[in-house]
Amino acid sequence: MRKSAIILSAALLALAASGPLAASAASSAPKPVKTVGVCAKKVGGDLRLLEPKNLARSAYGSCRAGEKKVKLPTVEGLPKPVMVLPPKVQFKLGATVAVCALGAPVAGVPSYDCTPVVPTPSPTVSPTS
Repeated sequence: MRKSAIILSAALLALAASGPLAASAASSAPKPVKTVGVCAKKVGGDLRLLEPKNLARSAYGSCRAGEKKVKLPTVEGLPKPVMVLPPKVQFKLGATVAVCALGAPVAGVPSYDCTPVVPTPSPTVSPTS
């Protein structure tokens, strides 16, 4: 009985000692990658990710013959989307035309304020006597 109590207390002591180490190892997540290395074919422009399983090293990889190395900026490890929205857009659906102007984003999503365009009738020439 005394031997099992010693073994149990030793196991509890080891578990208690390894708890903070395990917690600190789990909390130290890898830093987000700032750039990702990509190889672009010189003919055709096909893209190939360097080191797809290790993004932190992809910026330092090398490309094959006929490829050019390109570094892409990232947001938390994923390439940043390049989205340039025009300030004004015109939509046509049949005879209906609407002009939309870029407004304030709603919950991070770009929005457009649209107003229908009413065509003005062309002036008619009336016969004069």
